[in-house]
Amino acid sequence: MCGIAGVVGRRDDLAATVAAMGATVAHRGPDSEGIYLDARLPVGFAHRRLAILDLTPNGHQPMTSCSGRFVVTYNGELYNYRELAAQVGAPALASDTAVLLACVERFGVAESLKRFNGMFAFALLDREAKAVHLVRDRFGEKPLYVAELGNGVHFASELRAIEAVPGISLEIDPDAVEELLRFKCIGGHRTIYRDVIKLLPGHHLTIDANTAGRKSLERYWAPPMPFDEGSGEASLEELDSALEASVRMRLRADVPVGALLSGGVDSAVVSTIAAAHHSELHTFTAGVGDPDYDERAQARAVATALGTQHHEIEITEGDLLALVRDLPSTYDEPYADSSAIPTLALMRFVRSEVKVALTGDGGDELFGGYPRYRLAPLTWSVARALPSALVSDRAETMARVLDHFARLSPRFPRSLRERSLDWVAGLLAASSGATSFAEHYRNVRSDTHSPASLLHQRWQTPDGTDAGEQVGYGNHLAAMMHDDLLNYLPDDILVKVDRAAMSVGLETRVPMLDADVLEVAWRLPLEVGVGENRDKAALREILARRLSGISIPREKRGFGVPLAGWLRGPLREWAEDLLSVSSLERVGLLDAAAVRTLWQRHQSGKNLHHPLWAILALQAWTLQRTGSVTSA
Repeated sequence: MCGIAGVVGRRDDLAATVAAMGATVAHRGPDSEGIYLDARLPVGFAHRRLAILDLTPNGHQPMTSCSGRFVVTYNGELYNYRELAAQVGAPALASDTAVLLACVERFGVAESLKRFNGMFAFALLDREAKAVHLVRDRFGEKPLYVAELGNGVHFASELRAIEAVPGISLEIDPDAVEELLRFKCIGGHRTIYRDVIKLLPGHHLTIDANTAGRKSLERYWAPPMPFDEGSGEASLEELDSALEASVRMRLRADVPVGALLSGGVDSAVVSTIAAAHHSELHTFTAGVGDPDYDERAQARAVATALGTQHHEIEITEGDLLALVRDLPSTYDEPYADSSAIPTLALMRFVRSEVKVALTGDGGDELFGGYPRYRLAPLTWSVARALPSALVSDRAETMARVLDHFARLSPRFPRSLRERSLDWVAGLLAASSGATSFAEHYRNVRSDTHSPASLLHQRWQTPDGTDAGEQVGYGNHLAAMMHDDLLNYLPDDILVKVDRAAMSVGLETRVPMLDADVLEVAWRLPLEVGVGENRDKAALREILARRLSGISIPREKRGFGVPLAGWLRGPLREWAEDLLSVSSLERVGLLDAAAVRTLWQRHQSGKNLHHPLWAILALQAWTLQRTGSVTSA
């Protein structure tokens, strides 16, 4: 993986702009750097290389095809580069970048994208057709930011490179701020800046290299429908075979490879398959010392059974301040998933041992593992059981009843037991007038149901938040899984891992996010793939067949942290400074009185850490990146 940047457009300072943009992503590729300026067209590419395959100078980028027609700056990996090299009649090619160019020359861009199995974001100049192709991988593992301005199109792996463009206007998008407060991240095509977008996963944008105008925007891949009865049922044997093929391809590297191993079934399956094909596999786990969140014991048991070289770290309260202060620069734009704290610490630790790490991400989306998949239908039934006006008026009472049963019965979703009464009441009130389950699920995914109430009056707009792409299903579980694959996965989970890993030059690979694995997983019968208990039954069965005697808890914990207590303890002073009236007024985005009330209620014992963390992320990023925002 690498860092890329570039410009398509007639700028007097083209060379300097491209160089400045490339310098900002140096951390993504510390091994070498390169710049390409076309002699005839107003196009410039920058590249920072993280060498994983073909460590020789032959892998240097930007790279030109053998014919000279194509030039690419490319971030990612083509896992099936060996098979592709054979298809183009060049089996000796050792660089996946060279294979990419050979495929494009042989098959064209559209057909090549169908054949690529990998994670990537790249810019490809076709000098003959005078066009630049901007492409992002199917699942959105690799980021690609685009700013279409009056003097050209600017693109990069990270937002900071766009910020480096001379003369660019960086106006905060209030809809993006509201989306951050609601969903912990800024999703879809939006960014924190009004005039900068993200290219969506599975999309291909073509730019006229002469005029810098759009020629086309196409979606070259979309995920299949979960549990589509017309596609034929798959078997566990097919799934096991697809997972093994995916893991084996993702072990291809000319540098040391490891695996992230939590206490969950997803990473256990990936590590088990990897260990069968990699005799000296390193595995890595992080913990926070709190038994309610620490899964090191389960991970250690799996590592011992596999015989891996296992490594552990514990994140102590003494580590917290340094980590949270690094989050704004690491995550490039406001990002409020608190599991970024241990993720950043773990990635720094992993990089000291290996250069590539496999992860278990994607398992929850493919096999229905999130606790909210049980929570959402339950609360939807409650919200629809009575007239909407009554539900809205009695939301707090109904929330107390649900909370009572949740604490008495382990059958209630853990996510409900851990949420505050305020949140449950807000969910019921927000969904009392919902016209569809998709709208209700948007509320379930929200950390706060009235984000506009936290904004300063001058920033309030009609609700502009976007739940992302939605597909209607009669099957609620299928709808939630599909929604999360399209939105939550690329906007939150993959952002968390990519930015933390690439901040230290570590490449992460995600075997679950393979088109063949997805296709098989979503053709499994529901009771086989997900299971009656919504516990990723297929993965548990595969793990049991491959690694007997290992028990994985059925209740998903995730990579969580005791944030509520931290904000009353070791992080209180840091948070108090960011949430002081003077800091809130300096930034000017939020209503100081509303935020102070939220903060004081949390300190008095109400667990309001979820909305507070989004506020803190916004404050910390704005003060570090721009200093203040003075107008809407």
